[in-house]
Amino acid sequence: MKEINPTKAEIDEQITDLTDLRDSVVDDEQVKEYIAKRRELREAEADIADGLADDSLADIVRGEIAKLRKTASVKAFVKQLFYCSLKFFGNLSANFLICAFMLIIYSPLITARLQYTSSFIFKELLGCVYELTTDEEKFTRAEGVKINYSHLTHFAQAFTIQPQGVLQQTGILVQPVECFEYNGNKAFFKTTSGDFPFDIFAATFYLLSRYEEYLPHTNDSYGRFSHENSLAFKEGFLQLPLINIWAKDLVKTIIEKLASFSIHHSLFVIRHNPFSFLPTYDIDIAYSYKHKGLLRNTGGFFKHPSPARIKVLLGVEQDPFDTYEWLHQLHAAHQQVLPIYFFLVAEKNGLYDKNILPHHSAMQ
Repeated sequence: MKEINPTKAEIDEQITDLTDLRDSVVDDEQVKEYIAKRRELREAEADIADGLADDSLADIVRGEIAKLRKTASVKAFVKQLFYCSLKFFGNLSANFLICAFMLIIYSPLITARLQYTSSFIFKELLGCVYELTTDEEKFTRAEGVKINYSHLTHFAQAFTIQPQGVLQQTGILVQPVECFEYNGNKAFFKTTSGDFPFDIFAATFYLLSRYEEYLPHTNDSYGRFSHENSLAFKEGFLQLPLINIWAKDLVKTIIEKLASFSIHHSLFVIRHNPFSFLPTYDIDIAYSYKHKGLLRNTGGFFKHPSPARIKVLLGVEQDPFDTYEWLHQLHAAHQQVLPIYFFLVAEKNGLYDKNILPHHSAMQ
């Protein structure tokens, strides 16, 4: 497969170019003040999140930023960084996400579901500073990136996402989920208008909350929701970080829309999301035959006669569950892999909990 990710040297060179451009215009006093106010806003929002300040503090700083953005020097600064961000974004692979904007999201109703989903997409995944509002006038007057999450159509220069409805509902209802292809991946809650082809907020909430597990379904033999019943399994995206992919598509689409509006914004976050692998193992039964004692092995043999059990107990074959040394060697060959093991250590066995008891020497 062709390597499409930029090399570290290429990334460093692009970052240096962007930094040089930024430094060439930051000598202006108004630009310096603008950058300082952006930092002040992030600190204010952190204090608000920690309960150390109220929203009025952030509103004051936002007002000061809005005034600075109207000055010629700050407009030039924002414009230059915007075009650099477009160029930089186009060269990035799926390992990178850019959030190049501070945004405001309008919705006529702000629910806990919308707050949860917005926080995950914009704060957790994209590292964006964002605000939810029900105030139409405030949304209309806002500068920069505006996302209209409603059926209203009179907002000028806003990126519109048509709501599917699940985020405005209460309770658990059967949802009309029909998948379709979007940019080579599955999506659902398709919209009939707006600037994005599906309600990414509702679809994200549906997957994040595991909504379908609260609907009527057939449990597996252990009384659990089977992965085979999931939408992800049935539609073939169980192994994909689909919400992450959607988020990247959303950023690209927003940037394209902004360019059509001739709106420019400053690049304040370039978040590198490198791939990492953390294997975890749930060890419900440490050994299949070993260390079970004469009574359990005798009963097990008469219930399910198996030559393998006899060979393991005689030391001719290795216990099929005894893969610990193999796993250790596998992890040692990849020095960055640090596994986590979860052993069932119930004090007594039950109908489903049949592991060797923790006080046994084999478990020490």
